[in-house]
Order: sequence, then structure tokens, then C-alpha cells
Amino acid sequence: PLKLLAPSRIAFGNDLSVDRLRLGAQEAVLQVAGRISPTLDLTASLRDATPSLARAFVPNLQADGKISMEARLTGSTSQPKGTIRVSATGLHVRNGAASALPAANAVVNADLNGDWARIDMNLDAGPQTRLSASGRVPFAASGAIDLRVSGAIDLAIANPMLEVRGRRVKGQLSVDAA
Repeated sequence: PLKLLAPSRIAFGNDLSVDRLRLGAQEAVLQVAGRISPTLDLTASLRDATPSLARAFVPNLQADGKISMEARLTGSTSQPKGTIRVSATGLHVRNGAASALPAANAVVNADLNGDWARIDMNLDAGPQTRLSASGRVPFAASGAIDLRVSGAIDLAIANPMLEVRGRRVKGQLSVDAA
């Protein structure tokens, strides 16, 4: 169930705004405050969301971890500006072939500039897998992508899926792409 955790005010008419909306579901807390329309001036945060929230859509999902998000947006909904930060810690699937994969941690920062976003992402999964990506990504499908990805992946993370067919792999895959 989704619960309203405190009194809130939502105004609509000439503008659409939210005053201290605070919702809870399981351990997760979503807070939103600010104006959405005609101009965007919004602050939002999500704390302690767990994969169990996705069970309404994926009933067999058994996973651990926490996801948090913070956003500060201005501009307009068609050309947003501001910052978004997402962090995921200890994400791990407990069922199926993916259960043998190590827990993953990720941090994504995005600086929005109306037509594009500057992205910085870091991911680690176990002691041998680390990836990072940074660069510019356009909001429009026709824009140019300027992204660099680098890091190393322990190929043994694929073994739980390969062993079903009697195969194994070992070694490191180095990534350096732009």
C-alpha cells in the first residue's frame, strides 16, 4: 500500500504545484515539493526504495538492495534543467541464474541542460568488476551522443548462466569505448 505520510497540498488551475507531498510504501519514502507547470521548479527525493516494490509488476522477483534518488529541476518539462542523483547499493537477485552474480552498487549523476544531460556513472559488482561512463546524452533521438565508457569486467560473472550448458569462462574484459 501507498500511504500519505503527512498533510500535503496539490494546487492546479493556472499552474500545477505540490506542497510537501510525502508518500511511503514499505520502507521507501518519496517527497516532492514545488511547481510542475507552467514552469518547472521542483525538488524530489526517494529514500530506501527496495526491489520488493517491483513485485507488483514482477511477482517472482527476489532481490536485495536499496535505491535512493534526489532531483532538483527547473526550466520546463520539455527542456528541464537541474540535477539528478541516483544511488543503488547492494543490488542482488536471489533467485534464478542471476543469483550467483555479486551484489552491485551504482551511482549516477546527471546535470540537465535543457536539450541534453551530462552523465557520470560508476558501477561496481564484486571485487573485479568496475565500469564508469561519462559524457553528454541528448534528450532528442536525433542528437549526437558523446559518451565514454571504461573499466573492467570479470568474465566469471557469466558462469552461472553458462554452466547450465557445461561451459565456463574466465579472465578480464577491459572496456575503453567512446
